[in-house]
Parts: sequence; C-alpha cells; structure tokens
Amino acid sequence: MVKFKRRATQFLALAALTLFSINVLMAEKKHSVTGVINSVDIETKSISIHHDPIESMGMSAMTMDFLVDDVALLNKVKSGQKVRFILGLDDFGQLIIFEIKVVRQ
Repeated sequence: MVKFKRRATQFLALAALTLFSINVLMAEKKHSVTGVINSVDIETKSISIHHDPIESMGMSAMTMDFLVDDVALLNKVKSGQKVRFILGLDDFGQLIIFEIKVVRQ
C-alpha cells in the first residue's frame, strides 16, 4: 500500500508540474489559428470551431468549444464561416479567443 501511495503522489506531482509548464508556456504566447465555425452561443460566450492543426501547441485539427474574451466578438460571425482567431490563456488558465475575423474564401 505504501508503494502505491508513493507512486500516486509521484504521478500527481508530475501531472501538476506538466499542467503548470503548459500554462507558463501558453501564457507567454498567443496562437493564430484558422478554422470553420460550427455554432455560436452568445448566452454562454462560447463558439464551436473545427480548427486546423495548431503546430505551436502540438495540437491536431479537431472540433473544440472555446470561450471568448468579449461576447461582442460573437456578433460578427456565424456558423459555416471560415475564420482566423487569436487563442491564448485568460487569467484563470482557460483557453480563450481574444480576436476573431472572417477570412474571405
């Protein structure tokens, strides 16, 4: 049982360090990303986007829901539009969109 507790403690410490490292790296950088909007939800200040790979984050293309820094950003976009957006961390460590613009197709 002692061995299990030691391994669990080591795992949790490593996980916390990994998350801290990701937050530190992300906090220092904003990422320019392109994608296509699936849906917009003004009530929850969120947007669902199928984004292209984000190489600077080591992230493959996928569909994700993101919060936006300012709900007014959502009034400028709609489902089906191709967009370029600036992604980073807010003060609480959540991925958030700070800017979004429609890309002419």
